[in-house]
This record gives sequence, C-alpha cells and structure tokens, in this order.
Amino acid sequence: MEIEPTMTTIERAILLMEVHPLQYLTSDEIATLAAHMTEVRFEAGEILAEGRDPESHGYFVVSGVLEYLSGDVVVRRATRGMAVGLFGLLGIEDTGLTLRADEDTHALAFTREEFTEFITDSPAASLGVVRALAEVILKQMQHLQALGVQAVLEPDPPSSETTEKPST
Repeated sequence: MEIEPTMTTIERAILLMEVHPLQYLTSDEIATLAAHMTEVRFEAGEILAEGRDPESHGYFVVSGVLEYLSGDVVVRRATRGMAVGLFGLLGIEDTGLTLRADEDTHALAFTREEFTEFITDSPAASLGVVRALAEVILKQMQHLQALGVQAVLEPDPPSSETTEKPST
C-alpha cells in the first residue's frame, strides 16, 4: 500500500547507493530515480505478486523482509538495500514465484513504465543496468559450475505458445 513519504529524496538516494544493481549508476542518475519512487508498506504475510504479474513493480527494501517462494520453499530473501522485481520490470512477467512480505516491510517502489522511461532517457543508466545483470548472470554461472552443473547462456527456443515479445 502506498504511503505518504517518510524519506527525503536524499535519504532515498543514499539507500539506493547501497543496492547492487545500481552500483554502476552515477549519483545524479540515482537521485533522479529516487525522486520518482513511491514509498510503500506491506504487512507480514501480504502477497505482492504471484506468478504472472502484469502490474510489475520493482522494490528496494528500506526495512523488513520480502521473500520469493516456489510453493512453500523460500528461494530468496531481500532485506535492507536489496532489490526485487527486476524481471517484471524487464517484461518477464511469469517467474512462477510468489513475492511475499515475511514481516512488516517498508520499501521504495517504481513501475515498469517509470523504469522504462528512466533507462530510455539515460544511455549510461541502461549500460549500468546491463553491466549489473551481466555480473549477476556470471556469478550464477560460477555457482552452477561449482556445483557441477553445466551453465548454458542460450534460452530455450520459444514454443508456439510463447512467441509473444515483451512490450516496450
């Protein structure tokens, strides 16, 4: 639920500077992003998204915990300074996961439209996001290789049911 702002743009920007995917952005770009975000609060147990989420939002945790669940299994926990929702922002709406608040949580939120406008207006920001994603992919590949699993970069070919391209 959206709330009245409790943080200044500077406080938001300082928090965002802690977030891994934003490490490649300049302070001006982070300040621009911070100015366009809304503050939200979620109660413990509240479901933010299940599977396909056409209303995709990205969240940066200010306090509390957000979790991704596969069934009843927690596959990722996000705490202060961590981001969730990037796949949805990039148009990948069906992760098959549920996003839930594990405890009362305060977060900064932005929509897919706001994110798209942000990266469209700033080629440097776009490059920063690509670098951060590449770093995450590399780290996951290294984890898989350490477990003896062959890491494959190419996605499965689209089936006739999944030929729809993400909207821009």
